[in-house]
Amino acid sequence: MHPHTFPSGHSTPMPKCLIALGSNLGNRQHHLDEAVKQLLAHENIRFLARSRPITTNPVGGPTGQDRFLNEVVMIETDRTPESLLECAQQVEHLLGRVRNQRWGARTIDIDLLMVDQMIVHNSLLQLPHPRMIYRRFVLQPATEVAPQLEHPLLGWSLSRLLDNLNSPVNYLAFTGSDANRTQQFAHTVAEQLDLNLLTDAQNATLHQAGQTLARWLEFLDHRHELVASQTGKTREQFTVADFWTNEVLAACRMDLSAPELQIFQQRWNELKPKITQPKLLIYLTTPNSDRHAEQQNSLPNTDRVMTREARFSAELDKIVSKPAPCPVLRMHADNPRTIEELAAVIECLNSNTHPAN
Repeated sequence: MHPHTFPSGHSTPMPKCLIALGSNLGNRQHHLDEAVKQLLAHENIRFLARSRPITTNPVGGPTGQDRFLNEVVMIETDRTPESLLECAQQVEHLLGRVRNQRWGARTIDIDLLMVDQMIVHNSLLQLPHPRMIYRRFVLQPATEVAPQLEHPLLGWSLSRLLDNLNSPVNYLAFTGSDANRTQQFAHTVAEQLDLNLLTDAQNATLHQAGQTLARWLEFLDHRHELVASQTGKTREQFTVADFWTNEVLAACRMDLSAPELQIFQQRWNELKPKITQPKLLIYLTTPNSDRHAEQQNSLPNTDRVMTREARFSAELDKIVSKPAPCPVLRMHADNPRTIEELAAVIECLNSNTHPAN
């Protein structure tokens, strides 16, 4: 049944959900088939479509694993996301899933990717799935069953996200409210993962208050030319930039008057089609910036005290909101596993998929 549609007799619409399935132990196709069967055996879950299986190399985790068979299923359900997650975990347990090693081999792996346009962020579940935007083994089958489905945070269709992975631009950019921390982290990533580093010697300019319109325009042109000179070349190895061109747009809003901003915006609009956006933007956060944002958001607008760093972060959030200029992955700079996660990101971006035999 690849791909399927649900019988027309079921006419009452319910929220649509995308679910990713993968297996690299035992009879992989049997595990996928059984997982779909067991999911559909739960109440209030209707089948809509199922992609063809693809074969992919394992990403991250221990070496020596067999290749994965991956699929995506679309269903309708009026279950809550948490209830649907519980159903998926029950099926994983039934089919012998053992969680004793991160990214280890598994009989079955079931991930909730999207539930309509719902945004969920709690200790149990994140929707949309934060890693789906750079995983070809998810986006390729997902695009087969729902190419025009829109990512609720980015405003990009799934087919556009897959096209982004297929683009020749092998360039990641880092941003964050703490410019020094972001720059240091990008340098560490480039060194530890043996990646090309693109650095901006004028990074400090970004957070110098009171700059003139002429200086901001000059800085914008400087960043545009810097990125264009380095990322215009097709490279097998990824380039990591310790800055993001769009940061200039966020920072100048703190210094310029309304008429000056209008002039700057005109220049930005002229350059925008020529600016090379990264294949993925890594938005670094820290516990301090997260706590400050939570504290300020809990106060009435009249009582909020915004540091320049916090104002910059707020402007960045506006820029990366839907529709985002590029796919965005938020990561904690202080998480000891972030480097490991980024290694897996690079591996995913470099990976290929193949139709199952």
